[in-house]
Amino acid sequence: MTMLAYTQGTTKDQVLARVRRHREADRLIHGVYWENGRGCAVGCTVSGRRRAGEGWYDAVARQIGIPAHLAALEDAIFEGLPNGDAQAWPERFLGAIPEGADLSRVWPQFAIWLLTEETPSASGEAVAALYRRRLAGDEPTDAEWSRAARAARAAREASAAREASAAWAAGEAGEASEASAASAASAAWAAWAAREAWAARAARAAREARAAGAAREAWEAWAAGEASAAGEASAAWEAWEAWAAGEASAAWAAWAAREASAASAASAAWAARAAREASFTRQADKLVELCRAANG
Repeated sequence: MTMLAYTQGTTKDQVLARVRRHREADRLIHGVYWENGRGCAVGCTVSGRRRAGEGWYDAVARQIGIPAHLAALEDAIFEGLPNGDAQAWPERFLGAIPEGADLSRVWPQFAIWLLTEETPSASGEAVAALYRRRLAGDEPTDAEWSRAARAARAAREASAAREASAAWAAGEAGEASEASAASAASAAWAAWAAREAWAARAARAAREARAAGAAREAWEAWAAGEASAAGEASAAWEAWEAWAAGEASAAWAAWAAREASAASAASAAWAARAAREASFTRQADKLVELCRAANG
C-alpha cells in the first residue's frame, strides 16, 4: 500500500502549526531527538510522541505519512545547516510536500543528484545508475547492489591508503606539528562528508552516536532491519564513503602542499565548515524542489 503524505489523520496545517509553535517557543534545537520538552526537526514534528519501541522516523511515517527515510534525511540536513537556516528548515520541508503526495520517488531522485552532482565519483555514478533503473521500473538485484558496494569500498580504501602515505611523508620531513594540524582538518572534513551529510532510513541512534555520526547510524539501522534492501544500503553508503575519503585525501594533499602554520590550519578548518554548510544548503534546496514536484 502506497504511503501518502498528510493522510494519516493529521493535516498539513496541523503539522505546520505544531512545528511553528515549537520554533517560536525556542524548543527547536540541535543534538537531541526530544528531551525536556525540546527537540530536533523530527522530535518537534511529532512533539516527542511515539509508541513503545518505535523509532523517531517511523513515528513520522505513521503519524503524517512521510516515509521514514525522508524524515531521516530531513533530520540530517537540519543538523548540518547553520542555526538560522536550521530554525526555518522543518517548516520549509514540511510545507513543500503537497497533501496526498506519493513521495516514493523522491529518495531515488535525491540519491542520483547527490552521488553524481553534489558529491560526484565513479563509484557513486555506478550506484546512481542502479537508482535510475529503479525509477524506470527495472529494480536491480541484491547481487547488483552488492557489486556496486564492493567497488565503492575498494575506492574508499585506496583513498585512505593515499592519505596515510601523505601523513607519513609529512612526518618524515620533520613537520610533525603541521601534520597533526593537517590531520585534524582532514578528519573534520571526513567526519562531515562521511558521517553527517549522508542521510538514511529510519533508526534509533543513541544520543551520543547521533552527535558523532547520526546519518551513518540511521542508514545502517535501516539496512539491518530490511534485509531485502541491504545491498542497496551498502552500495549507497560505500559510494558516499569513497567520495568522502577522496575528498579527505585531496584536502590533506592541498594542505600539506600549501599550508605550514597553525593559522593556516585554522583557515582550512573554517573553509571546511563553510563548505560543509554550503553543501547542506544545496541539499535542502534540492529536497524541497523534489518534494514540491511530487504528485499530490
